[in-house]
Amino acid sequence: MSSYLYYQRSVNVLSDGEYDEVSEYVAENFDELSAQMQWQLESPEAIRATGNGIKITKRGESAAILWYETNVGKMPEDSMPIAYKSWKKSKKYDCYYSVIGG
Repeated sequence: MSSYLYYQRSVNVLSDGEYDEVSEYVAENFDELSAQMQWQLESPEAIRATGNGIKITKRGESAAILWYETNVGKMPEDSMPIAYKSWKKSKKYDCYYSVIGG
């Protein structure tokens, strides 16, 4: 969600240091994530490198906006999302997703 907010909305909830700590924790515990979350995040190496390129679901997009508005305040009107090329349907995980920065 933090990657979505940063790359698609140009806003933050976490500081860079907090983001790096969370990314490292997730990468270290990658095997404990659900299969769908592993699919969305790609690999521990990808998580450590950047949040650009991971998959965001429509549910994740809504949750990211709610997280921002709960912790920071109303989403700035000038932070409209960069248009996705398209939402794709994952039959395996029964969700719509888009690649952040893709």
